[in-house]
Amino acid sequence: MINIFLISMFISLFATNFVINFFKQRSIKQYILQDAPQTHMVKQGTPTMGGVAIIFTIVITLLIHKTYLSPFVIITLFLLLGYAAIGAFDDLKKVLNQQNLGLKATPKFILQILIASAFVGCLAASNHFASVSGVLGYLPPVVYYILLVFIIVGASNAVNLTDGLDGLAAGNLIIAFLGLMFFTFFQSDYNMLVMLLAVIGALFGFLWFNVNPARIFMGDTGSLALGAVLAGVAIIMHKELQLIILGIVFVFETLSVILQVSYFKLTKGKRIFKMSPLHHHFELSGWTEPKIVLRFWMVGIVATLIALNIG
Repeated sequence: MINIFLISMFISLFATNFVINFFKQRSIKQYILQDAPQTHMVKQGTPTMGGVAIIFTIVITLLIHKTYLSPFVIITLFLLLGYAAIGAFDDLKKVLNQQNLGLKATPKFILQILIASAFVGCLAASNHFASVSGVLGYLPPVVYYILLVFIIVGASNAVNLTDGLDGLAAGNLIIAFLGLMFFTFFQSDYNMLVMLLAVIGALFGFLWFNVNPARIFMGDTGSLALGAVLAGVAIIMHKELQLIILGIVFVFETLSVILQVSYFKLTKGKRIFKMSPLHHHFELSGWTEPKIVLRFWMVGIVATLIALNIG
């Protein structure tokens, strides 16, 4: 199985390097929000949409090992490509508009809900949820399916919010996917194990260029797609509750935004954090970007070990 990871990683290294040069020539670059920390202004002009290289690598690696393309792997690929398309459209709109404003929230959420619903519908049609037990097993089917759609959309946007520092989202995605990989191994689901090895290898190759100072960002193309797949695989493995622990960094980042916005509205202008998402709060508190990323990775590792211990 290690050869699958290595093939994916090497394809990703070459694909990401190619994408960096290709996008530089065509000015497909990141535009920084005006209210972002001033230290981020140096990132202006860095190529974005690096998720294209990650998605390409995953698809090619799985086609090379097509004997592992089980129905569940195929519908997970559908989820990956569907959310990547939404992210790519969002990224391209930002590039064309030459500002950090892409798709409006409402159509973006509608598209995410539709694709997540199709994914959950395919699983339901295959009778995949017949063996659901525990707390989730007591929910009426319709409520359970709606909850799963919410988990996919929520995870996708949580990773997107986290993708604000060099290597932060990519590193924590690797950690979370590694946790899911161990679950697939324990359940002897080797088809999904191959899928995860392809994803982890692609992220490793991308991270080589994404660590500080990043030469490329994954953009919404990568963050939305990989967040959705993280949730999708957890759902297939019946590890929805463990996903909260595996993705604790993404959860904290999202909660910080929700709390900040809610408190700001309730108090008519007061803030809990210096800035949200949470990584910006630590930036404005004097932490260097590499320190924040490394410590968030450490939190992710500990959380993954806890999830494996209770899973």
